[in-house]
Amino acid sequence: MVEPSYSRNELVSELTSYYEFLTQLFLPPEVVQYPPEGGWEHITPEFVDSFCLGKNDTVADLMKHIPYVRRTKEDDWEPWMVYESATAVDFTGDLVLSLPTKYANEFLFEPEEGNISDIPPHVFFYATIPSGRDGHYIFIDTERGTIVLADPQTGPNPTRLSDPEAPDEEAWRRFETYTFHEFFTMAKEKFRKFEMTALNRKHVHYTSPDTPQAQIYREEGVFTERYNRERCMNRLDEYQKQKDRENRESRGEEELPVPPPKDIPTIQASLRELYPDIRFVDDKSLDTLAKNVESP
Repeated sequence: MVEPSYSRNELVSELTSYYEFLTQLFLPPEVVQYPPEGGWEHITPEFVDSFCLGKNDTVADLMKHIPYVRRTKEDDWEPWMVYESATAVDFTGDLVLSLPTKYANEFLFEPEEGNISDIPPHVFFYATIPSGRDGHYIFIDTERGTIVLADPQTGPNPTRLSDPEAPDEEAWRRFETYTFHEFFTMAKEKFRKFEMTALNRKHVHYTSPDTPQAQIYREEGVFTERYNRERCMNRLDEYQKQKDRENRESRGEEELPVPPPKDIPTIQASLRELYPDIRFVDDKSLDTLAKNVESP
């Protein structure tokens, strides 16, 4: 058994390989942001301190050199998952960089209070649970060189590197703990066995090999050269739409008609009927109203 030891370069290499695997499988490549040579310029110990993250210089150095999965304001309510109900923290997107400190939205940077113990300065909070419950937190321990996978709903499921006897103030150490290589190998294997499946481009959940989604992946030749990610994702989207329609029909609900799209001039004309004094920045813009237009 390989014993853990911390290496930033090893973690960066393993994480990069994992993201390459996910982008082949389901994740759009453009949402993975890779650091420039020398790392992310804005991520420094001073940035980490000013953001009130409470992390040491080793964690700051790690944050500077890892790739990030995009989480912008646009993605906030439906972020990209990288593990079962787990979303990687993004220190490069406008969602985080628009905040003055972590206290403006602590949920993005640490477990909810009462879920797990406080996380010490040498541990990087890599991934959070987007819904706040029913998922996984993922921590990177830069002292031991390990990754901790924590499901606060089911409780600890110790592995050989866990510490089941850890005191309450260090309860995070009781959860599944792996070397960097062990963790990412395990995660990839769960995808290959359909024990964990991306149900679409954004949502990853624990599953079994006999689900309709797994069958779609197999029909599309997943993990072979003929596999086409976008074609498979489109089929998964269609499957979910059909399932939603069937569920509505079984409940006796009618599907609301989708209104036909309108071009910008048509929308502008409709608005002018309601607000004769309305003005737009130009003939194609809907962004700006005249200052003196009264709201109804």
